[in-house]
Amino acid sequence: MRDAIKFLSFLALCVLPLSACADASDADTLRKLTAFAEQGSAAAEAGYSLAQGDVGNIYGKRSDWPQAVKWWAAAAEQGYAPAAYNLANAYQNGQGVPKDSVQALAQILIMQRQMPEPMRPRFAPRLEAIRSTLSPEQIAQAEVAAAAWQARPTPLTLRAQRGAREARELVN
Repeated sequence: MRDAIKFLSFLALCVLPLSACADASDADTLRKLTAFAEQGSAAAEAGYSLAQGDVGNIYGKRSDWPQAVKWWAAAAEQGYAPAAYNLANAYQNGQGVPKDSVQALAQILIMQRQMPEPMRPRFAPRLEAIRSTLSPEQIAQAEVAAAAWQARPTPLTLRAQRGAREARELVN
């Protein structure tokens, strides 16, 4: 019961702030979400990958690249594909991290591995664009790094994923 109360509290922390922005303009939404990011997101701090990715996106919209990269890296490490994609872009453009096309390719390969098969072709042009800037040795280095990568989800992320699966099963 105590775990259920904690989880419901967690959901309230995630959903209520975002629902407050639902009817707002884009500028107003960004201002409100920025305020939440500056206060620190309880779910992101607790290790929830989707919240970490969202906090990274908020900092990215503010062009606070070091903070954006910090949160995207935390989420990507857990296996959150959109954060890996954003992290790849940061490495490719040198935003918040030194420009590193090998790391950008590795992150895109990691992201692609996590995507459902039908979605993978959408990212082929991005892969080829990065590959075209690298030597065969650099491509091999990125491929080895991506192949060795393993998601390390936190207990909170695992619990949220389990809850989402159970909810889908109830609906179906």
